[in-house]
Amino acid sequence: MRKGGPMGRLARMWNRENAVPKLIAFVLAVLLWFVAGAGTTDTPSSVLAPSAKVIHGVAVQVLYDEGVVVAVGGQPQVDLTLRGTRLDLMSPLLGGIRAFVDARGLGAGVYELPVQLENVPSGIIYDPVYATVRLERAASRQIQVTVRTTGTPKSGFAVGTMSSSPAQVTVSGPAEEVNRVAAVVAQVSVDGADQPVKGRVPVAAVDSQGHSITGLRIEPDSVDLAVAVDAQSKVVPVTVELRNAPAGDLAVESWSVQPSKVTVTGPPDVLSRIDQVTGMVDLSGTTGDRTFIVHLRVPDGVRAIQPETIQVAVHVVPGKTTKAARVPVRVVGLEAGAQATVNPPEVSVTISGSTSHIAAMHASDLTATVDVTGQGPGTYRLPVAVKAPPWATLADVPSVQVTITAPPPAQSAGGGSG
Repeated sequence: MRKGGPMGRLARMWNRENAVPKLIAFVLAVLLWFVAGAGTTDTPSSVLAPSAKVIHGVAVQVLYDEGVVVAVGGQPQVDLTLRGTRLDLMSPLLGGIRAFVDARGLGAGVYELPVQLENVPSGIIYDPVYATVRLERAASRQIQVTVRTTGTPKSGFAVGTMSSSPAQVTVSGPAEEVNRVAAVVAQVSVDGADQPVKGRVPVAAVDSQGHSITGLRIEPDSVDLAVAVDAQSKVVPVTVELRNAPAGDLAVESWSVQPSKVTVTGPPDVLSRIDQVTGMVDLSGTTGDRTFIVHLRVPDGVRAIQPETIQVAVHVVPGKTTKAARVPVRVVGLEAGAQATVNPPEVSVTISGSTSHIAAMHASDLTATVDVTGQGPGTYRLPVAVKAPPWATLADVPSVQVTITAPPPAQSAGGGSG
């Protein structure tokens, strides 16, 4: 047997590592040659001739420092050129090749990295190839789960308290995308429900517009929800409290609330005392028209408000005007029969707003009160609460001095001396 001939090459192949898989592959290749190559000029020894094979669209795994950076833009793909004998390139072991790039130790940026291969059968070499990798700074946040319902409960019933377990989840991914997350939402249907709704549901990250943000890792990715469905509810209007002034000489001209009414749920005695719910909008630094997402204040005793948030669209105009007015101070919370005097009896109130609002304002639009609840006879310096239209901005109002005198003693039935 000549070592330089085909049989010699087979003998050398047998002495390599993975000899058994090589022999199996050779047998399969020869069988394939007899079946598929019949009628051609190929010979069994031709399967040992050098050849090349291109594998298109090979997925490349990216290794990076988790928690520091994150790979974005999807998994890279490359075309691999493998070289070896025709026998080598027929090996079923080619299916086990894994392609990867090593981006560990790299910071945020875009890189061209050499592709490395694992599980390459003996005798196979490959042409150098590079993959483009984009790394972004990683971030992680703990975010409260917001429970949202879809559908309408059975007639006469309303959604009550809603809870999630766990109450918070961890959102991880590219810092820019993580910072866009306004809420993590768990949604459940209460359509036609007349009893509590429970179940495990997936969560989703959304931006301030309610649009889903993909490509983030959420742990856990589902939560257990419990939604109470109660029979007591009441629809009440929404009022808005505008605080602080817009920037510069801007003033509030108008605003709108959506929705203008909400449903409150709770015990009947609590609902009977509620005629509205209030949301607060902070206008500090506002430089133009703006829509605010406002969380409503939950009155004491109320189990739930649906929806929990409203949208307030505020329209501002240039040309803020200021006006001063003197407003009488009224005492509230005085014990029955007691008397109170206020010094001074009036306070000076400086109010700012748009020209149109200031021109249309009446004296009755301003009220000033001082609360003496729980105060006995004596003299006190107490703050004054001024109520003004929502569009108005008020300057600080000075406190006043309040003197309380006790009610006169009760007269006996036969009072007087003989």
